[in-house]
Amino acid sequence: MSSLFVTAQRVKPFGGFSLYYDNEFKKSSYGGVHLGAEFKINKYIRPEIETSILFGNLQNTTTLDNLGNDTDLFVRRVSSLNFSFSPKISLGDDGEGGSFISIRPKYNFSRIQGSGSHFIINQANPLKSVEVQDSYNEWRHSLGIGIGFDFYKSEKNSDVFSFILYYQGIEMGNALSKLKFSTSNYTTKDVFGLGFTYYIGTKNKE
Repeated sequence: MSSLFVTAQRVKPFGGFSLYYDNEFKKSSYGGVHLGAEFKINKYIRPEIETSILFGNLQNTTTLDNLGNDTDLFVRRVSSLNFSFSPKISLGDDGEGGSFISIRPKYNFSRIQGSGSHFIINQANPLKSVEVQDSYNEWRHSLGIGIGFDFYKSEKNSDVFSFILYYQGIEMGNALSKLKFSTSNYTTKDVFGLGFTYYIGTKNKE
């Protein structure tokens, strides 16, 4: 029974969210949510498995006629379902309830979907405007990394708050570029973001 109790302390479920800067998206950003578990091998090595969803809407674009009237409206969005593994390394955790740093290289396997609509605007009767829809799906591998600044909730509680600076490697832009009415090549690779993760401890410290 005691060995099961000790093993339970080595697994911490977690959840959180992230936000990435990209000026091609509405409000210049796209975001995500994530759930997973940390497995503590020792004070330094704490691998993680994670499932996350990223999502965002591109800035809407229009085309104009010679009189400056809108003739076409393009609406595009993208999302990805990601399965990730990180051989996370923690530095400076003395187990006494202070703060420490975590280094988080990450491998991702992602299902990405780009979708959107092309509205052909009827100037005489906007209700008769025509909508053409399209979508594109693909699977992709990618690598990324995060640097976390982690804090125990208190000296007697093993819950942990983590604020993370991410370098994002998941390329969702190709699925957007493959839409039949896209005229540009988009990319979401090599962007930076910020995230927050909350780790749920399985017991209070003695």
